[in-house]
Amino acid sequence: MKDATQDYARWIGRTEIVEDDISLAPALAAAATIDDTVTQFGKGVALPPLWHWFYFLPRAPQATLGSDGHSPRGGFMPPIPYPRRMFAGARQRFYRPLVIGQPAHREGVIRNVVQKSGRRGSLAFVTIGYRFLQQGEVCIDEEQDIVYREPGPPVPAPQPIELPPVPEGAWLRIVMPDTRLLFRFSFQCAPDTLRSTLRDERGGLSRAGHPRPAHGNPAFRTGATQYLALYCGFQLPGPGATLRPGVIPPCRDAL
Repeated sequence: MKDATQDYARWIGRTEIVEDDISLAPALAAAATIDDTVTQFGKGVALPPLWHWFYFLPRAPQATLGSDGHSPRGGFMPPIPYPRRMFAGARQRFYRPLVIGQPAHREGVIRNVVQKSGRRGSLAFVTIGYRFLQQGEVCIDEEQDIVYREPGPPVPAPQPIELPPVPEGAWLRIVMPDTRLLFRFSFQCAPDTLRSTLRDERGGLSRAGHPRPAHGNPAFRTGATQYLALYCGFQLPGPGATLRPGVIPPCRDAL
């Protein structure tokens, strides 16, 4: 493997701009994926929180993709050689919703690159800042953390556990993250979950070393937010509201 100890500091500050028409079709597909048959989407309707993840997707030529399905590194993203890539987390601040049918653009910047050594080998963390604008106004500020890991032994399959008792009066929706759901979500949103669904032809390991398609943070944060809006009346508290880990209760899922 190529030496990964090189300094990637020169990637800090690198930028990119991606444009999108915010068309209706991705919103309809997303609603169908999470079984939202209630919300009426159309031109001029505001996108729910986190649904910007269904837009601004990469359009790299097929011949340039890596074995994990991602765009080649070395352009906007630093050329870190570790093959295991994971979406480690994100923080958002919402000012106004993106509106269907109005062109928008996303400004991206590499904010930091940090290399570490852990119990399972070397890692590299890339922090990316995104700003989403429509009609000249900032709609969303977002910061994402992407982690890369060097090759290692396959990740063991998770052991099923029994769900704890549901408190009286609590609302519960069980989401089964099966292959159908994850493939569907991956092809609509998600370069960052697509790598989990790419299977090894010899017997079930994903290219990232997972024993089966893994459920992704983006999939469950998006679904949980909309489920809470539909069934619990959840709304962002107002302009400038922040979403970060722990703000949205996780869906209880059965693996």
